[in-house]
Amino acid sequence: MRTYFALLAGISAVFLASPADALGKAADRHNILFFLSDDHRWDRMGCAGHPFLKTPTMDRLAAEGVRFSNMFVTTSIYKKEQNRKRAEA
Repeated sequence: MRTYFALLAGISAVFLASPADALGKAADRHNILFFLSDDHRWDRMGCAGHPFLKTPTMDRLAAEGVRFSNMFVTTSIYKKEQNRKRAEA
């Protein structure tokens, strides 16, 4: 699990670094906030219309930015980790 997050952080750092920063020139800064949530269904937020879940901070972020509502994964991160631990045992 640590390797996965370290890899994700490294890739994010590479893509977010701009050549203008390396040259010491002023560059436009983009506000990027990346959420990684395991087993989080698309409809489990207030902004997605869930009847009783309250997610005010995520709702505000979604209202001010971009919210992707058509994304999926074939298996969760936890499931892969669980299978790996079983194979090692």
